[in-house]
Amino acid sequence: MTRVVQPFKPEYRIEVRSGDKRISDIDAIWDKTAAQKLYASVQAAFPGSRLTMSLPGGTWVEATTAEIDRVADVNAALALAAILEVGLTRIDWTLAKYEPGEITGYARSREVVAEYAKLLGKDVAEKVEGERTRYVVKGVYRDVAVDVYCNVKNDQPASADKAKAVA
Repeated sequence: MTRVVQPFKPEYRIEVRSGDKRISDIDAIWDKTAAQKLYASVQAAFPGSRLTMSLPGGTWVEATTAEIDRVADVNAALALAAILEVGLTRIDWTLAKYEPGEITGYARSREVVAEYAKLLGKDVAEKVEGERTRYVVKGVYRDVAVDVYCNVKNDQPASADKAKAVA
């Protein structure tokens, strides 16, 4: 079996600046949301300040939205690698297009969704959508949001109201 690399959790730092002059640093902020909020406050008083983040190997870069999203997607890919290593039934996976750092899996049956529900420690939700039922489990694995779903054609006949409307 392969060894999955652990996700990377960047450290955030705010470089407090006045014009071109670096006044101070606020170090060791591990929570992205807290760092962004504190940065907004500092930025109001010191407009030239920068939010930076650490990368593997000790490199510091400006914490732009694109850079934060890239790290989130890399961590999502690492979480996916760990899920694949568990050996559950193979499904189609994607990185979420509009939510960086999230992964979505498409299964072909509700039984397969149930396998992933067990891994995530969650229950499967069921939603009837017309002639199909959607089975979904949403959870977190290695600090990454994971959704697994399938759409199954309903075996039941159309409701009496629909049958009357057609007649």
